[in-house]
Amino acid sequence: MIDENIAFVSESAIYRILRRFNLLGKAFKENDGAKKEYENKPKRVHHHWHTDLAYVKVREEHFYMIFLLDGFSRYILGWELMTDMTSKSVELFTQEVLDKYPDAEPMIIHDNGVQFISHDFKTILKENECIDVPTKIRHPETNGKAERFVGLVRQEALRPNSPAYYTEAVSVIERFVDEYNNQRYHSGIKFMKPVDVFEGRSEQILSERKNKLAMARRIRININNEVHRKLESLPA
Repeated sequence: MIDENIAFVSESAIYRILRRFNLLGKAFKENDGAKKEYENKPKRVHHHWHTDLAYVKVREEHFYMIFLLDGFSRYILGWELMTDMTSKSVELFTQEVLDKYPDAEPMIIHDNGVQFISHDFKTILKENECIDVPTKIRHPETNGKAERFVGLVRQEALRPNSPAYYTEAVSVIERFVDEYNNQRYHSGIKFMKPVDVFEGRSEQILSERKNKLAMARRIRININNEVHRKLESLPA
């Protein structure tokens, strides 16, 4: 609301209002991914990349969504709905995304699926000067950002739309990823859109919000003072 010049209220004030009227909703109850975030947090864009494979059932057919997510900005760097989950398909996808960002040398965080621990996959990471980071056994929070994204795709895109065939499923996921990257505000990145953090606009946005809140606070003080003066001038 601050960014769109609709209202100028702090996050804490909005939280108190929503909580008072039981309007927080499911946004504060999501537990579809890891409950605790990976303790070694990324310090910049292209520091941590998270990847995962998720089953997508369309009617009676199974497909496999793969993606790479930038851990600092939550930006989806690339995704694909694959017809198989072979190591070769995973390697080709990973190389395509790496080719889009040739200067990136990220830590690539993944689970211990056979596709991610193959010799050829590790070779691709080494050739692109990436650091291979498999998750710890029974430690899902290491890749919690990827797990949360998979949960959101299932809950907010696939289940409500129930695609009936492959190309429809691709369109549904494509629309969701576009909204996720470019329209959705994320509490984990100070209520900004992933694209703004990814493209380095976060400091400017935070500064503009701070200035707008300060101006709104001054206006409210002046209005309250004027109301008090009028009340005091009324006859007893």
